[in-house]
Amino acid sequence: MTPRDYLSYFDPLSDAEMAVTAAKISAAIPVLWVIGDSDYLIRAGREYAFEKLPKNSKSTYLEVSANHVTTPEKASDQIIEWLKKLQE
Repeated sequence: MTPRDYLSYFDPLSDAEMAVTAAKISAAIPVLWVIGDSDYLIRAGREYAFEKLPKNSKSTYLEVSANHVTTPEKASDQIIEWLKKLQE
């Protein structure tokens, strides 16, 4: 990783910042936003990025009882179900 790449990751206006990137995602792409209720981003709520996504009827916002690290494991069943529904 170059110093420029590293610094861009922490730039609040870079593509690594979901509050910026969300609006750039194609409306044709459904998004599953999963967040733990103990994740520091929970304070920003749905408005942080999910509400900035272009509307897609298959996009889903899901809160689980977890922190930033344990969220994927805690939400694994819901993630699988969401992916299955995309195939319908």
